[in-house]
Amino acid sequence: NSQNLTDEAMSYYQKAVEIDPTYARGHTNLGNMHKRMARIQEAIACYRKALEVDPNYAWGHFDFGSTLDGAGRLEEAMEHYRQFHEVDPNNLYITNILRADMVRQGRGEEALAEWQSQLQADPSEHDTYFGYAEMCLFLGKMEQYREGREHLLRRFGQSSDANLCEKVSRACLLAEGTKQE
Repeated sequence: NSQNLTDEAMSYYQKAVEIDPTYARGHTNLGNMHKRMARIQEAIACYRKALEVDPNYAWGHFDFGSTLDGAGRLEEAMEHYRQFHEVDPNNLYITNILRADMVRQGRGEEALAEWQSQLQADPSEHDTYFGYAEMCLFLGKMEQYREGREHLLRRFGQSSDANLCEKVSRACLLAEGTKQE
């Protein structure tokens, strides 16, 4: 049964951090197990220990931030997401969390400007563009939305990847397009 597996996993993680108290990943994994069991305070203590032994352990910051976010402690969570981003600035998932937070704080224009400067390098992967057109539209930047949509269609419109086509289509269908589009 799953409870036996959870208990066994907890036992292994506890043993791992007993053997090596400086094993940040072990403390984080132990915290994740506590989180799954709805023991939020115990999870937080484990994440704190993980980051005490390795302040640059990005996934410790991510899991701590996620747990704090789930507990309604958004400002604290965002601090851990920012620290994750300092360690791994190329993680687009975290970048998008930080952008969304900037919008929440009323700093959407700033977030959009930063994103635009990153896109000037014309990256080849879609994930870098994912959400850009939508943010332009959300912020009322219709011309920038249209330009972003046109770029998506030029860059990715001929793809045969169903997942990619779905993302591009959704971004393009949020506002009326031209006949050519």
